[in-house]
Amino acid sequence: MAQQYARQTAIPVTIGELSAGAWTQGTGIEPGGVRCARGLISRASVIGVIVGKDDGGFSLDDSTGMMSVRAFDAAMPAHPVGTIVLVIGRPRDYNGERYLVLEICKNLRSTWVEYRRRELALFAGIAPVSHVVVQGGEVVEAAGKNPRETVVGIVRELDNGQGADVDAVLARYRGNDGEGLVRSLIEDGEVFELRPGIVKVLE
Repeated sequence: MAQQYARQTAIPVTIGELSAGAWTQGTGIEPGGVRCARGLISRASVIGVIVGKDDGGFSLDDSTGMMSVRAFDAAMPAHPVGTIVLVIGRPRDYNGERYLVLEICKNLRSTWVEYRRRELALFAGIAPVSHVVVQGGEVVEAAGKNPRETVVGIVRELDNGQGADVDAVLARYRGNDGEGLVRSLIEDGEVFELRPGIVKVLE
C-alpha cells in the first residue's frame, strides 16, 4: 500500500525570510524547506507584486526581496506585471538559487498587503510552527501556536469526508477572531467552501 502524505499548511512568510533562512533538505519522509525563526517552511504563502514574467514563470517582489516563481505543474497565471497576487508554493533551492514552485496564484486588492503586514507582525513573536494537539476530542492551542494551523487542524479533525461545519469549527477553536481566520483561510486558498457553512482543507 502506497504511503500517503498530508499536505502541508501554507505558512504566511516574506520573501526576505525565504531568502535568508537555512535550506533543509527533505528526507523522503519529511519535506524539505526553509528553516526560519518560526520553524520549517515547506509550503509558503506570499503576497507581493508581479514585477516580471517569462515563459517559465514570473518574478515576485514583496518589498523584503524578490524571488522567482516557477510554474512547472500549475497553469501560468495571466495576471500582468504590476498585479498584486497571493502565491502559494513550495520553496526550492537549486545550486544556491532559492525559488518557489507555484501551486496557487490569485490576484488581490491592495488592502490585503496591509493585512498581511499586520499578520506577519503578529507572527513575528510566535515560534515555532508546530502541530495541532488534540486532547479529549478537543483541539488545544498550545503556547506559541500558529492560529491558522490550529484552525486548519480543527477542520481536518471534524471532516468526515463531506467537509466540516464552520459553526462546529468555531465552537472548537479557543482563540480570538475565529470567523476572521476561517475567512482568511478561504481567501488564501488553504480551505475551500464545499457549500455555505461547510469547509474542507485543500489537499
